Amino acid sequence: MYRHRWWKRTQYFDKISDSVILETRRVDFVPLLQSCQRVYSEIMDIIFQKNTFLFDDTDAIIDFSHTLLPQRLGMIRTLQLSFLCFNPSWDRCCQILATKLPGLKTLTIRLYPYDLDYWLMPLYQIQQPTVFRVLLTKSSRPGPQLEESIGRFVDAPFRIELVEGRGFSKEHCYTVTTAT
Repeated sequence: MYRHRWWKRTQYFDKISDSVILETRRVDFVPLLQSCQRVYSEIMDIIFQKNTFLFDDTDAIIDFSHTLLPQRLGMIRTLQLSFLCFNPSWDRCCQILATKLPGLKTLTIRLYPYDLDYWLMPLYQIQQPTVFRVLLTKSSRPGPQLEESIGRFVDAPFRIELVEGRGFSKEHCYTVTTAT
């Protein structure tokens, strides 16, 4: 005699007798919810404190700051920003970096070396990072005026470096961009 049973949720069906036998047991979900809350709390620390967030648009930073709770923004430790061109929201972006990310420890900004006053003056309000670097991408024909322009920012809260190429290594980074 062949007997076949299969399980479905908390009941099983017996093919021979066509009977349904229900298993009843009390399930306490509170420990599961409490452990989920603990895991959530622990993972939030890891996500925001141990990762590098990479932004390539000033509006993305502004939108990101409106999306997260203030305490989550305050947990961000490392940011890398890379911008190709001007954006009218640059001043607002710098204001957010200065006021809404109190836990920011490392800030690296990659720019192209044109109109340095526009890009660099708003950065003076950002004081919290212990490592604050501005990487200027070397142009094919760097001139003495670039060196002269950089010299005006010796008292800045950031260090200016001339670098080759563009962009960042995206290893271990979260990329945050705005939808188009």
